[in-house]
Amino acid sequence: MEDWQVIDVICQDDGARRELLWLRAKEKGDAEVVALLEGVDPGLLERMRDVESSIRDEPDDRRRSAAYARAWDECFQRHAARLEQGSPQR
Repeated sequence: MEDWQVIDVICQDDGARRELLWLRAKEKGDAEVVALLEGVDPGLLERMRDVESSIRDEPDDRRRSAAYARAWDECFQRHAARLEQGSPQR
């Protein structure tokens, strides 16, 4: 699958799209977007609990932001692999 096709498939997957948006909002410190996403998708925080707990207590803002960026990359790769195989959400 071409890169653009992977992105297209991820964008069509509500859970994957929201997880990636949530991670980017957390990276940027955008609490409003985080709250909106969590309100639209009540299972989002539970799905992201492991990521959140591993990063939340990082005292340095730059390191915390970088950790969320790495988590975004990992989440994207996980969803891309899953969707390329045609597997359902988690």
